[in-house]
Amino acid sequence: MSRVLLLVLLLGGAKERKAADYLVTSPGATWKYDGPLGPAEVVKVVGKAPDGAVQVAASDQNGGSTMLLWRLNAGAWTEEMSARGKQPVVILPARLVIGASWSWTYTDLMGTTGTHTFHVKSLSDSVVLKNGKKESDCLRIDEFRPDLGPSMPVVHWFARGKGEVASKVGESWYRSLTEFSKGSLSTHPTR
Repeated sequence: MSRVLLLVLLLGGAKERKAADYLVTSPGATWKYDGPLGPAEVVKVVGKAPDGAVQVAASDQNGGSTMLLWRLNAGAWTEEMSARGKQPVVILPARLVIGASWSWTYTDLMGTTGTHTFHVKSLSDSVVLKNGKKESDCLRIDEFRPDLGPSMPVVHWFARGKGEVASKVGESWYRSLTEFSKGSLSTHPTR
């Protein structure tokens, strides 16, 4: 019996994940998020660029919109053409292990420069979304931003096959997934 238990413990939990497990690229894939004051953002895969990058449209509750480019670069999920500037930034590195960290420095459209640092805290965390739905087996990333200081991380949760499902600043919701569609023909509301 003890040998079986040891084998289960050794083989049971994943020690590493890959960014590709969290990047959804199907045309039409859509995420709808609530923020602190209600509906906040809609993110949708709208196509593929000639070089293979995934074209993504993001719109907020104020009518603002941004076009993004997502791609896998050497296994890492990167984003280009965002409010962070034109330089690619790493959303998730290729190898996701507890303790992994990365950072990027950017200058936004208003000329403000900042360095964000990210740390993988868990490969199997759970989060209860604003609507009460529980997302299990999530990747948890803590982000430290210069504008918030070292004692107030932004916590991000990513679900395999869905991408980012939630993020919080302290106890306040920044975004919480309310609806997700994988694209093509299937819709998976999270209510």
